[in-house]
Amino acid sequence: MNPKLVDYYYAQRQKDTDIADSYRTHHFKAYVEDARSRGYTSIPVLEFLKGKPWNNMALNFVSALRPSGIRVTRDEITSDAVSWRVTVYLEDDDRTIQRIEQEVSVGLIGCTCGHDVRIGNI
Repeated sequence: MNPKLVDYYYAQRQKDTDIADSYRTHHFKAYVEDARSRGYTSIPVLEFLKGKPWNNMALNFVSALRPSGIRVTRDEITSDAVSWRVTVYLEDDDRTIQRIEQEVSVGLIGCTCGHDVRIGNI
């Protein structure tokens, strides 16, 4: 492998962590969003509700995410993007929660698009 490419890779990676490390504190530091570098993706949320029934108690937890809208379905979705919408996927019994995802706006530090911001890339 080209040593210059390896050095660039590690320099870029270090640069990316410098921003994350700036939020280390024992109290609070306001998040400053870089509007020039934003993308969109869906992330898993409320994983402790997996296998539980979709009912009012589950809805109470979903509301804590402050969603712009809620969609409950059995994998029958349209591919429209609605920021902050929460989708609750149900099992075939139409009651048990399979998974919950939220459509979010994400930073693109060191990435080119929202699809690059995946848990598998951490």
